[in-house]
Amino acid sequence: MRAPAGEHAVRAMMAAMGHRGPDASGIAVRGRTVLGHVRLAVIDLAGSVQPMADPGQQVWLSYNGEVYNFPELAAVAAARGWAMRTRGDTEVLLARYVQDGPHFDDRLNGMYAYAVLDERRGAGEVWLGTDPLGVKPLFLFDDGEVVLFASELRGIVAGLAALGKQASVSAEAAMQFLQNGWVPAPFALIEGVRKLLPGERWRVAAGAAPELHSCRPVLHANSEANLHDVLDGAIRRQMVSDVPLGFFLSGGIDSSLCLALAARLGCDTRSFTVRFTGEGRGVAEADEAANARDVAQRLGTQHHELAVDAAVVADSIDMVFAAMDQPLADPACLPLFHLARLAREHATVCIAGDGGDELFAGYTRHRLAGLRAGWAKVPAPLRVLARGGARLLPQSPGAGVGEWARRAGVGFRMLDGAGYMEPLFAGSAEAAPWHAPMAYHAGAMMDADLAGQLPGQMLAKTDAMTMAHGLECRVPLLDLELVGFAAALPIAAKRRAGVGKLPLRQLLDEVLPGGLAARPKQGFRVPLSGWMRGQMADRVRDTLLGRNARVAGYLEADRVAQVVEAHLAGRAEQSLRIWALLALESWLARPLASSAQHKVAA
Repeated sequence: MRAPAGEHAVRAMMAAMGHRGPDASGIAVRGRTVLGHVRLAVIDLAGSVQPMADPGQQVWLSYNGEVYNFPELAAVAAARGWAMRTRGDTEVLLARYVQDGPHFDDRLNGMYAYAVLDERRGAGEVWLGTDPLGVKPLFLFDDGEVVLFASELRGIVAGLAALGKQASVSAEAAMQFLQNGWVPAPFALIEGVRKLLPGERWRVAAGAAPELHSCRPVLHANSEANLHDVLDGAIRRQMVSDVPLGFFLSGGIDSSLCLALAARLGCDTRSFTVRFTGEGRGVAEADEAANARDVAQRLGTQHHELAVDAAVVADSIDMVFAAMDQPLADPACLPLFHLARLAREHATVCIAGDGGDELFAGYTRHRLAGLRAGWAKVPAPLRVLARGGARLLPQSPGAGVGEWARRAGVGFRMLDGAGYMEPLFAGSAEAAPWHAPMAYHAGAMMDADLAGQLPGQMLAKTDAMTMAHGLECRVPLLDLELVGFAAALPIAAKRRAGVGKLPLRQLLDEVLPGGLAARPKQGFRVPLSGWMRGQMADRVRDTLLGRNARVAGYLEADRVAQVVEAHLAGRAEQSLRIWALLALESWLARPLASSAQHKVAA
């Protein structure tokens, strides 16, 4: 690619992703290779400008994220002869690459995606990589003529448009979304694009196709470690910031524990929560603001609340969908979008409790996994009879005994399902590991969680909703030392008698006693069910059942109508599937030059 065309494309990519880096931007044109960077300044605000070069101007780095153990790594690099010019972590990564080569990230503990241009051997080569958990995304496009890479898929689309190339929808990735509720790596919704798997390293050399070099595994810590010490260390590392820092607070175990430990460390704490208001079924049940307020008052934080009702949702839903780089079947995007916007008014960095359920068996699927082996041994005629009885249970949310019966039916379907996780829509996409039967083994379940929903949906949601507002979100429960600690624990130490996250609950009870640890898991629930039958009903029908609905190109129109009408008529609870279809419809409405279409079986 000629340099002028490459620079034009990179500048278009940077403009498309400007929300990720509102503080500064830079570009380096090196022959046929162009690196661009948009910066959110968090550490070493005046220095650490990117792309950053070594003193000989032969190695260049563009990097997104934070490496929390950079002070120790800086000391190692300095002892080996590197003279530090800045105070941030960017130069530490650069120094480590110059000194150690492509495996320079072996000892990094953080969240990151990077591109390193190394010109020390002739025409140069680019090394791409991501952190072992996939906290920060990276997309790679190659069509044999040009190679593009970016932190967001929208950046790739912008670069292709600047080069006069057509972007087309990947039918296989669309099917993966309809099955999973997210697009799992290595798939991406644009043809020719690969989303890097967690920990992947790629080599891109002039005149050759990109090649996968290696994949960094998650490193495991000493099984004799103490949870309090490990998590305390993670919080200490992740509170390092030269800009104001805050905490997302839901009132649940994970976010409360992170905030409590930070307060004990003397952090000037700011906390943020969303409060659901207004009428509609499920509003009161979804509102955890009182719990969050209680925690904030006990810890003495500067607490901020934001009220969200059906009118706010109606006014902002298009902005939420636009913030998704790829569609996500997770209505929690709604409150997180507003929470991030609120937090950005007071802070540039926020800490969230992501990862606690995946590492410490907090989900219902973890509890049911152990029951499935026994259920499979029940005689087939009895299982068939039970399925017939389950079909008679209420399908739509209610109250009292009716609601209890509906939830029992949901639990039964999870127990009776063939896979570790139930597909959103049954389809013809190749089955992923998390849709296969899972043994009740802590390591196997953790592997499935770390490969599947965590990077595919949970972390993708957090990255998209926070970076839409230029807010960095850190996740100390996914610190690599803590991940290793959790991996060494047997399942009995994580979950017992139907209660998960036992180590986190025990630690919370130590640092913030008073019954908080006994609260049941609630998650970021959104009262969409009633809102979709009320204030949002017309929009749902017009968007998904209208003549111009694009989702009909990927899911049979009568299947879409069945889902929508069953929910709006109150015959079944389909709000999650409707949300997924709305998210996909919104994404498909973005300007792309062409669109592949492929029907998915119901």
